[in-house]
Amino acid sequence: MRLNMQEVLDYKNCPQLYKFKHIDFLPEKKDLKDHFRDIIKQTISYYYFCMIDKKEKSLDNLFSKWEQLWFCSEIEENFKDEDVRERSNMAVGLLKNFYKYASGEKITPIAVDFRYDAMFSGEMNLHICGTIPLIKVTNDKTRDRQTELVFFSYAPQMPDEFLSQIDLNTAVASYAFRKSFESRESSVTLCNIGKKQEMFLQKSGSDFVRAKKVLYNIATGIENRIFYPSDNRLSCGKCKFKLFCMNERAMEDRDVISKGFNNGK
Repeated sequence: MRLNMQEVLDYKNCPQLYKFKHIDFLPEKKDLKDHFRDIIKQTISYYYFCMIDKKEKSLDNLFSKWEQLWFCSEIEENFKDEDVRERSNMAVGLLKNFYKYASGEKITPIAVDFRYDAMFSGEMNLHICGTIPLIKVTNDKTRDRQTELVFFSYAPQMPDEFLSQIDLNTAVASYAFRKSFESRESSVTLCNIGKKQEMFLQKSGSDFVRAKKVLYNIATGIENRIFYPSDNRLSCGKCKFKLFCMNERAMEDRDVISKGFNNGK
């Protein structure tokens, strides 16, 4: 079976969400936050591509790239001008933080948006595809040569350290890097450009064993068409498929009543 990490994370978050997105292919309209997240990511990637191609990587160049991507017809025609401007002002602060962080580093980017295909062997071979935003090597002579897998965010607070350590996405990324490069990274780095803070994670064999178990449980659930709604208050509250979920529940209630299960029979 072949899955990408977004499919894996969607099923982990809510199996019924996975069904709506990846089996039923229900329409999912991007909101302004979705566009913002994607374009911030593209702008950060652009900076490191400039490093690789030995092109200008100034702050003004970053702003120009942001404006080119952000002020497009898809966004300007579908969202209020004041909301678009507010988000753009937010981006200015985040990109300033990022530039201060990145321009002071003595690093070589090895790969940007590196696409991996990791295989987990078992009764069923499982291929997991995903992306590592940045693989970099430190060139600072005052430090040992270090290779980091970097994941960027701009959340209002740093993630919980325990939850970060057991995070499935970064565990699979670390496993894939070691298989692809036959080398071990120095750390998985979570860089929060909003808080201007970093968290360094060390992945080990136990993380990979745990990840494999989770992945196989998810793959088995998908293969056996086990799609149930999550009852996570946070994710349900902002789910774009809430209406479809309620309709599905109504149909299930109708089936329960028609089959006489409503009274526990």
